[in-house]
Amino acid sequence: MPLSETGQRREGWRNVGNIVAPTIFRTIQFVLSPVALVGYVDFAVRSILVSRRSGVSETALASLYTRWMQHQLGTRLDAPCERLTMLLPNVPSLGLRLTTGPTLLAHRLTGYVPKIYRYPYEHEGDPPFAHEPVARTTFLDAALERHIADVDQLVVLGAGNDTRSYRLPVGTRVRCFEVDTPRTQTLKREMLGTAGVDTSRVTFVAADPKSAVNGKPRLAAKIRRSGQSRFSVSRIRRNHGNRTSIVARIATTASFTISVVRRYWSADRSFVPCGMGQSWRRGTP
Repeated sequence: MPLSETGQRREGWRNVGNIVAPTIFRTIQFVLSPVALVGYVDFAVRSILVSRRSGVSETALASLYTRWMQHQLGTRLDAPCERLTMLLPNVPSLGLRLTTGPTLLAHRLTGYVPKIYRYPYEHEGDPPFAHEPVARTTFLDAALERHIADVDQLVVLGAGNDTRSYRLPVGTRVRCFEVDTPRTQTLKREMLGTAGVDTSRVTFVAADPKSAVNGKPRLAAKIRRSGQSRFSVSRIRRNHGNRTSIVARIATTASFTISVVRRYWSADRSFVPCGMGQSWRRGTP
């Protein structure tokens, strides 16, 4: 049989597989959707109640959940995220297992990975709202990978449950700072310690990310006033105020050099939130 014909047949079978796997995957998800629904209700209600009682961030769970799923699916390994997720009191383990069980089972049977959990994330135009956590993850990872050799300080404003500081390559000589509200940060530090995650590289600054640069020099006092610093602001919630002004205050009041991810800024220097338009795309930070 000619090689060209063999190649065509292989390509044909590959195309069939590309149709069959997603179909079986979605069928399994549909059949088990009642299980996922029960799990989602349990997860949502209990996580909200615990978060409000404890005063820790609820919004930080969205990106944590996405990164946990990517770890389970093997698309982006993040052991600190996996260990932290299983210990957080506002992450009900039963609800998490029931919610994610149908998707993980379908993946193991078919090998198919939904677009929302693929890494690096690729999408033309604005990503759907539900895809923004994974889009931001791809963008920030690419930005850090590209610039890590040129900076000696990494500052994560509104760090929440971000675990990027604990995934830096061995031997990376970068000093990390995480800034967040006291309650969220206290809980995170306690859970990381219980999980056995090494936090010696990180300096924790307990402060509201907005007030930390609004007339209060707490952040600037802790960061060395020399060298290059990179700021991640993707997890500052909208109700913390305009993220442009927050970064601008840091840049104009601190007496050290700041390196900001260039694609966070449009041509007129206005802030472009990560995950909007083309700003998140891999290779563009």
